[in-house]
Amino acid sequence: MSIEARNARWAWETQKLTACAYMDLHNTGERSVALVSVSSPDFRYANLVTTTEEEGEQVKAGLDRITVSDETSLVPGDNRLQLDAPTYPLQDGDPVEIVLSLSDGSRLTVTADWGADAP
Repeated sequence: MSIEARNARWAWETQKLTACAYMDLHNTGERSVALVSVSSPDFRYANLVTTTEEEGEQVKAGLDRITVSDETSLVPGDNRLQLDAPTYPLQDGDPVEIVLSLSDGSRLTVTADWGADAP
């Protein structure tokens, strides 16, 4: 596999219903690869999202893909993973499993640690 994930962490965004996950992705291969979808057994829904500015306000928008270059960071206020509707009562401090689906057909399973102060 040509994609590595590092520093995966997650934090609640709204009232323990919506969380976001952040991580550093590294493409170690020579071919271009994109993150095309995300899932998690810990959440009913998972999406790729970004934040844009429209008329002076920050607006969240869905993404079809995130190209993974040599170093790609998923961070608050930019590209990130949105996780909605936990499948069980998650507690602060619990790790969550995230499955990244890539444009080359491969999948990468990542464990994201709790990070209340996730950047």
